[in-house]
Amino acid sequence: MKILRHPLGIALMVVGLMLASYYALTSAMDSRPRAEGLAELSYFPNGNLVRLLAGGHAISWADLSWFQTVQYYGKHRKTDQDFHMMKHLASVIADLDPTFQGVFRFVGFSLGQEGHDIPGGLAVLKRAVAENPGNWQTWFDVGFLYFVSGRDYPHATYYLKKSASLPNSPAYVHRLAGWVAGKAGYTRTATAFWTEILLNTDNVELRQIARKYLARLRTEGRL
Repeated sequence: MKILRHPLGIALMVVGLMLASYYALTSAMDSRPRAEGLAELSYFPNGNLVRLLAGGHAISWADLSWFQTVQYYGKHRKTDQDFHMMKHLASVIADLDPTFQGVFRFVGFSLGQEGHDIPGGLAVLKRAVAENPGNWQTWFDVGFLYFVSGRDYPHATYYLKKSASLPNSPAYVHRLAGWVAGKAGYTRTATAFWTEILLNTDNVELRQIARKYLARLRTEGRL
């Protein structure tokens, strides 16, 4: 069988086996009877097992698992708004490809905002921080979810401040970090952020905002 000695033939065979194995897995999941109290997708294998099955093709299997996640989200968004098993699916994908940051963001905010599971969403986003600690976006996402869903200003300040300190963080991160720190009552932190913005921005309106917030911090101690 000369095709097996040809690189293209080997690649096609590997892809075929991957798709066949994944189809068998998802078909078994769809056809398995649901026992009372059995969490849907609880039998979806963990990332370490899938990595073992994938061999050297973990990234491709992460993409396939991502497809399963999107299917699960779409199904439940149209019905019961129950996204709790997305946390497990995100963990599987993270085990396969820890740099797949789009998954962390999508699942974290879907759980935290649409699914009203703030702890679950935060857990997923914090996994992204653990896997990618030098990326400003991962820290920002955690801080933003603390801010918009939980109104937890102290925790939001911690993560947003860290995000603002990392390379390539955009200006809006610094602005939000300063505002949230002021809401949390962290007068010195908020003052430092808004002073930096005042001294370094070329935007006239933003300088006016910075002056207003700095004045309020001086008189009231918070925003």
